[in-house]
Formats: sequence, structure tokens, C-alpha cells
Amino acid sequence: MKRKITFMERVKFYIKLTIFVLLVLIVIMIVDKLFPGARQSYFEGVVVSGSAGEILIKIDPSHEKLIQSIGETVYIKKEEVLKECDFLSVAPAGEEIRVLYDGIDKKNKRIKRIFAIYSCSELSKLLEETTEEERSD
Repeated sequence: MKRKITFMERVKFYIKLTIFVLLVLIVIMIVDKLFPGARQSYFEGVVVSGSAGEILIKIDPSHEKLIQSIGETVYIKKEEVLKECDFLSVAPAGEEIRVLYDGIDKKNKRIKRIFAIYSCSELSKLLEETTEEERSD
């Protein structure tokens, strides 16, 4: 024999379901705040000057929040970059680049950790090669 579900039972079910969904969303938000390294931030800019061990970059104006936090230019030493790259030693003035980083030290107005620096021309070549490989497959 089928039991008929009352209106109050449906309401209770929907309330419990809503609470469950909200709890899952809250857990996701907490995990996202606790482990921000799961996503990488980046900015693009132009090399103002560079030498063997350091580089001065003017941040692209489209990255307003970053500029407000650390200023229009950022000075990076080679030892601050986690990925070994030859780019810092031969960075010509005027070169457009992308910097991958993780977090900002607002107290000292500096970037906490720099993962890598790529020239935008290098990135576009990599994207073209990847696209060509996918087309050939």
C-alpha cells in the first residue's frame, strides 16, 4: 500500500535539502580560502629595464587591483622566481611579459611568490604549436 506524502513532509524535505546544499557551499568557500594556492594569479606587463639578475616591469593598466596593492611597477630579482628561466638575463626593454604569482604581501606591498615569467610572444608560439598538434590528431 502506498503511503501518501503530506505537504509538511515535502516542506521538511526541501528545507533539509536546502540546508545541505548551503553547508556544501560553505565548505567549498572555506577550503578555497584555506588553500589559495590551488589557483595561480598572473599579470601582464612591459619590461622597463633588465639586467642579468633583475628586471623592472610596468604592470599593464588592466590589472587595476594589483596596481592598487603594489604600485604601477614591480622589481623582480632572479632568485625570487621559482622556475629557472633564461628570460631574466636577456629581457629587452619593451618586451611584453606574463608573470605567474601567488598572493600579495599587502604590508610590504610586494608579491609573495613568483612562479614563472614568460614573454607573451613565447606564450603565443606555445599556444599555436599546441593548437596545431590538436588539429593533426
